[in-house]
Amino acid sequence: MILVGIEVARYGLAADVAALIAKLNVRWASTLLAKSTIAEQTANFIGVYDGPHSRPAVKSAIENSDCLVALGCVLPSGYAALGCRIRSARWCMPMTAACAFATMPR
Repeated sequence: MILVGIEVARYGLAADVAALIAKLNVRWASTLLAKSTIAEQTANFIGVYDGPHSRPAVKSAIENSDCLVALGCVLPSGYAALGCRIRSARWCMPMTAACAFATMPR
């Protein structure tokens, strides 16, 4: 599962992340700030994740994912108090998009 955050757009990496999603054929969601960074018609899009304000199916898919790759996500610390249950042990790669793609060969 990939969670696309706002820094993907800020660093101009939307096309790279979309290509990664297509190549891996993996389910993905975006954060509210990153909505429409990648076209929502792209295959395997499950919805927008906004912590406790998410649709139940999206919230469950993100928070119960076996491996969550979060690219460029900025999540408010207050989400924990509001019921956000992403456990850090499930995060495969919580990093900024710049870190993720700065080291990838082009």
